[in-house]
Formats: sequence, C-alpha cells, structure tokens
Amino acid sequence: TASELRKHESNGDGLESGFKGHPLCKFCKPKRFYDLMQLHDHLNKDHYKCHLCEKDGKHNQFFKDYQSLNRHFDKEHFLCHDPQCLMARFVVFDSEICLRQHELDVHG
Repeated sequence: TASELRKHESNGDGLESGFKGHPLCKFCKPKRFYDLMQLHDHLNKDHYKCHLCEKDGKHNQFFKDYQSLNRHFDKEHFLCHDPQCLMARFVVFDSEICLRQHELDVHG
C-alpha cells in the first residue's frame, strides 16, 4: 500500500533487516534517494558546496542554492562586496589579508 511504501522509504524494514530507510535531501524534501551515493551525487549536481570549508577539511558543507552559500560566505569567510565581484560570484577569501590584497589589486 501507499502507506507501507512511505514507511519503507522513511523508516526502513525494521531492525532485523538492517535497512533504515532511503536517505532524504534536506533541501528537496520529500525527495528521497536509493542510497547515500545517489544522495551525494544529487547534492553535488543540484546544490552548492563551500570550497573554502572543503579546503579546511570541513567536508560536505552543502547549501540549497547560491543565495544560501553567499550568506555563508559573508558570515563565515571574507566576501568581496564590490558589485562586480558579487555578480561574478565565488569571490570570497579565507582571510581578511587575502580580501584586502584582492581589493587593492582589483579595485585599486
């Protein structure tokens, strides 16, 4: 039945089976995936990852869309607020020194 299928997808088939349900994309609820590999492929294809966090060893920091990622950049890193750089996207730095150097080099 439909309710049994929903239960299978969200909770799995009981403790004895070892299957705990199909993984859910927290951004595309109620979209579920067959396994974690398919979920990870979806996240990499349809959502955004912070390259600075990734470089720092904080893996799998995903964001629903660029707007969410940009808010993260502004809060956690050093985002260039020049209109041209905001339009270009991904102009963000891991230190204030790097941002200031960028501002001198690019914006004078």
